[in-house]
Amino acid sequence: MLDLLLRYDFLLKNRNFPFRVLEFNRKKVLELGCGPTMGFGPIAVFLGCDTYVSCEPMFNDEIRSNKIFLDVFLKKLHRDLLVPIFGDRLTFVEWVKKIENSVIVEKCTYLDMEYCSSYDYVISNSVLEHVSLIQIDQTINRLKQESNIGLKFLHDVDYGNHASTDWVFENLYNICFNEAREQNKPHINLLRCSDLLGLFTNANFECSSIPIVSIDNSHKNIHSSWSNLYDKDTLSTKTSLIVGEYIS
Repeated sequence: MLDLLLRYDFLLKNRNFPFRVLEFNRKKVLELGCGPTMGFGPIAVFLGCDTYVSCEPMFNDEIRSNKIFLDVFLKKLHRDLLVPIFGDRLTFVEWVKKIENSVIVEKCTYLDMEYCSSYDYVISNSVLEHVSLIQIDQTINRLKQESNIGLKFLHDVDYGNHASTDWVFENLYNICFNEAREQNKPHINLLRCSDLLGLFTNANFECSSIPIVSIDNSHKNIHSSWSNLYDKDTLSTKTSLIVGEYIS
């Protein structure tokens, strides 16, 4: 997870974004879908966040006392964090105690969360593409309601088929758009980066998309229903960061 954050920070610096990915200090942080090991939470806590909140339908709270999680995963991560760029902020014992006190995870989707707050920082990794078309507007509207002015956000979105195929857009771009959406409806929404940017912009978020991985589709048969909707750059984007802030 630390490698991912450092990669995000490098991409933003390359594009001259003023947003620094690792600036968690004194922030109220929300992560959508933290996964089984609290996602970016332990890092955010080490780097000084006030509170880290997340939602994860598959979360098991017993991870907090799991010996392998504590003695292997967290100890290795703590050693990685004790480098000069971060500083010796917390001992391992202090850090684990702060994780216990500062990390809140609900076992549910974001829309079903009972915990409500206002946040300074929102982050997710491969989550937005799994939010249903019915719920994506509601999700962004709730994010808006819980955003402090100036909130910074970063969403890593995967636009591929999430399947083990040679071409990451197999059974997407080579078939009719409506057919692809119907086939994939249970697990991915097929929103492209331009769609997500539009949804966030309409909710008064100022945002941009930064490509992470692009695929050369020039030798592939792209169905006209896709090429009529999206330009080549959009269709070539496998993963991107949707990054920005809440302005009003």
